Amino acid sequence: MDWTAPALPAAAGLLLERAKREKWDDGSPGSLDLSELLVVLPGGRAGRRLLELLLDGAEAQDRVLRPPRMATLGALPEILFPPQLPEPGPLVERRVWAEALRTLPDQAMERLLASPPESEDLAQWMGLGKMIRELQRTVGAGGHTFADVAHACREGFLFNDEERWRILARVQAEVRGRWRRLGLEDAETRRERVLSGAEAAGEEEGFTGELWLVGVAEMSGLVRGVLGRALAGGRVQVHTVVHAPSTWDDRFDAMGCVEPARWSEAGELIPEDAIRVVEGPREQAREVIHLLREAAPEAGAGLATEAGAGLAPEDVTVGVPDPEVIPFLTDRLAREGVTSRLAEGIPLERTLPARLLAAVADFLEEGEWEGLAALLRHPDLRLESDGGVDLADRYHALHLPARIRRPERASPGEGWLPSRGENGGRVGREFSGTLDRLLDEVLGDLLGPPRPLARWGEPLAAVLLAVYGADAALDPHRPGDREVVAVSRALAEAIQDMERIPPELDTPVPGAVALRVVLDELRGRALPPGADAEAVELLGWLELHLDDVPHMVITGVNEPHLPEAVTGDPFLPHELRRGLGLLDNERRWARDLYQLAAIVHARPGTRIVTGRRTLAGDPLRPSRLLLAVEGKPLARRLLRFLGEGGEDGAGGAVGAGGPPNAARDPFARDPFALPPEPVIQVARPPRRLAVTAFRSLLADPYRFALERILRLDTVDDRAREMDPMIFGVVTHAVLEGLGRASLREEGGRLPADEVELRRRLDELLDREMAGRFGRHAHPAVRLQGEQIRGRLHAFASWQAERSREGWILAQVEAGPPLLPESERRGPTERGRLFPVDGEPFYLSGRIDRVDHHPETGAWCLLDYKTSKKARTPDQVHRKRQGRGRDAPHRWVDLQLPLYRHLVEGIPEEARDQVQLGYLNLPADRDRTGVELARWDEVELEEADQEAREAIRRLRLGVFEWDPAAARVRRDDALAPLLGVGVMEELDDDEEAENDQD
Repeated sequence: MDWTAPALPAAAGLLLERAKREKWDDGSPGSLDLSELLVVLPGGRAGRRLLELLLDGAEAQDRVLRPPRMATLGALPEILFPPQLPEPGPLVERRVWAEALRTLPDQAMERLLASPPESEDLAQWMGLGKMIRELQRTVGAGGHTFADVAHACREGFLFNDEERWRILARVQAEVRGRWRRLGLEDAETRRERVLSGAEAAGEEEGFTGELWLVGVAEMSGLVRGVLGRALAGGRVQVHTVVHAPSTWDDRFDAMGCVEPARWSEAGELIPEDAIRVVEGPREQAREVIHLLREAAPEAGAGLATEAGAGLAPEDVTVGVPDPEVIPFLTDRLAREGVTSRLAEGIPLERTLPARLLAAVADFLEEGEWEGLAALLRHPDLRLESDGGVDLADRYHALHLPARIRRPERASPGEGWLPSRGENGGRVGREFSGTLDRLLDEVLGDLLGPPRPLARWGEPLAAVLLAVYGADAALDPHRPGDREVVAVSRALAEAIQDMERIPPELDTPVPGAVALRVVLDELRGRALPPGADAEAVELLGWLELHLDDVPHMVITGVNEPHLPEAVTGDPFLPHELRRGLGLLDNERRWARDLYQLAAIVHARPGTRIVTGRRTLAGDPLRPSRLLLAVEGKPLARRLLRFLGEGGEDGAGGAVGAGGPPNAARDPFARDPFALPPEPVIQVARPPRRLAVTAFRSLLADPYRFALERILRLDTVDDRAREMDPMIFGVVTHAVLEGLGRASLREEGGRLPADEVELRRRLDELLDREMAGRFGRHAHPAVRLQGEQIRGRLHAFASWQAERSREGWILAQVEAGPPLLPESERRGPTERGRLFPVDGEPFYLSGRIDRVDHHPETGAWCLLDYKTSKKARTPDQVHRKRQGRGRDAPHRWVDLQLPLYRHLVEGIPEEARDQVQLGYLNLPADRDRTGVELARWDEVELEEADQEAREAIRRLRLGVFEWDPAAARVRRDDALAPLLGVGVMEELDDDEEAENDQD
């Protein structure tokens, strides 16, 4: 056929001319009969479209169509020679191959694979069985057995791999022997018998008559042999329809397939003006929009107008060989008000129900937190709206669990998770309840003991029933329900296949293994998109040639996506493929060059878009199809691809790394202003403030408002070790426990015996670590526990000396009295009155420790510090304004000065002599001890005045964004919201400390 028009309409015309024309008895035109023909095409989509064109043609003649039989090339052998024995299901095949491989002698297996699976790992063995099963299919497509490949390896190659293929041949013979014993036959065995002439039975049942090959540019050796067998027997007459000029008949064989050698000298087939070179996936998507507008300029800003001008979606197809371009393309089309339809659908394993099953398997296998977290976050469990995900994150932030395993004897409703502290205990109990519901209602019998695969069907199906409802009415036309229906059908097929596994091979396995086996069957399947007549089709490469739309743009024309290539095959390197006559890279190159040329010549307006870089910025190689020229044309194309010519695409596509043209493309600019609310106004400012919060209020009022008033925070489960805050919490908890026990049992007189103190601290630390992190703590957490132990031992040495000096512990976690009832939001809220301008304001907080020396009457308020470095109170609380030793200081923290107002139980006459300080427990244990503040009364009064001034600003309720005041780390949770990066690193002493206010 001439290739100046699309292939399928011309093929439909040829077939309609061939049709038998019959008239009805009443003299009306009657029918067009093609029912005796078999039409074979490369894909099912082309067959459906050809049928539509035939119907349109028959209707135009006012006739009724008796359609031909349509088939794909892969189904042709079974149509010509139908099977006489049942074929094993895919899961049964995998199990049989897995067993044949698993029972190989160790020496043979080591020759076959460097790292074979563990003997009892059924899921891994079945995965290996699937791989070798696919290898048989690949080799069988050339009409070969594994023994044939072993023989071919003997000579002509740099490396003789005959021994490995002999081992595979032994496995293949074992598998085929088992099929014979079971009365089954796989497709490759049956096809080999057809090729050898041994297949006699069933020939009379196969197709006979006219067979039309339409647009078939490649054909495997097996299909070619089976078709040759049918031809030799006179059962079929073959008509080959080739979409190319008649002068090119020497570039195709008798079956219409390309001759690779002749295409290497084809000359310039892809015109220069059809190619657009842009930068990355975003620019490719932008260029597609421009090209579609260019094809229909009367459409104005969009692709079509309400009046019907411009391009209708059914007139456009966009080719997407590179999947990385697809999300950007769908987004760009959506911005233009155009829906898109990915014709190949989405992989079934990426649907929500399949991801739910995968998350269940991940959790069941190891019980690790990562698997549980992914499961809890699955949207179909609806735990997000119920607060379950937030509860999980809060539990993780407090306890850092590595694994989650419910004790076998745990009672329903019993809090069985490790938990410590008031908040930790409550969160642990609530989260235990959430997990009980998940484990009992969703996972159910999957948690039970091992059983044969054939008996896992009901528990597997019960997971989907529990989540999506046993009685729910599912609409297969609704997107969400379509996914559930598709996965449920695939699961049902896999379960039926599992039940056919021979009993002698069906060893007991845990639920996680059964689920993995079933999930592996979902791989390679796709969920077709729903029908949408108003959508632009996005087609994969192999579907494009026989598409008959008038306008086409092909994106992602880069290696290795086009031409398709096979590299790095562990069993079939390129030279071996070519020696066996399998589809190799040279044949693919010739096929793809021909099809691209046919597309371009059938539609002179076709445009080909190629990129220079991936989304990650890695360089891309230009497709060899575009470089199939010589001399100056080749040089010009290479220069364009290298960006020597600057911008190459009027649609906003850029040249070598330049920014998008914002004037031309409004979406090139970031549409978000950060922060989104530059001024925060608060109608009712706080009337109570923790003394630890003044630091953030003084440093950055805007950030203070975000965190302390709007309560913005990030809680996640990424941590695998204690952050500075949790490190401090654990250390504080141990020291608090030591102090409270001493107050209760010995009046705060801690022993002066260092050994005894270490014993007590070790016991408290072990109890805290076990209660907070359980038996399955991360290794890093256990290591940090030992780091804490080292610091506590240094503290024990200091404390023993402190006790010998006569100091006693007076208070632990000392705080102010209860707030007046009118100020309380809860029954236990505390605060000390700190009036400002005659209006009440309250300070809250807790002092880690209050020491008293009975002989001298001295009192000392101490704050534990577990920062890496020991710092003095003045280093933390004040900063110099300017240079020089005499430069004045400004207050940047008010915690210790304000402790004077919080403490109770100190005689009034002693309040002016109260000492303030840090009890440092740094990494350098030699620095363990007290660092006292050296401020006089004037300086402390300045701190009080600074606090009052901060409270006055707080009462205004207006917080403005000031980039100069922002101090954000690289990993700061608020950095994306504020739109800033690292402006300056925080001081060591600003590491998060224990703040339980």
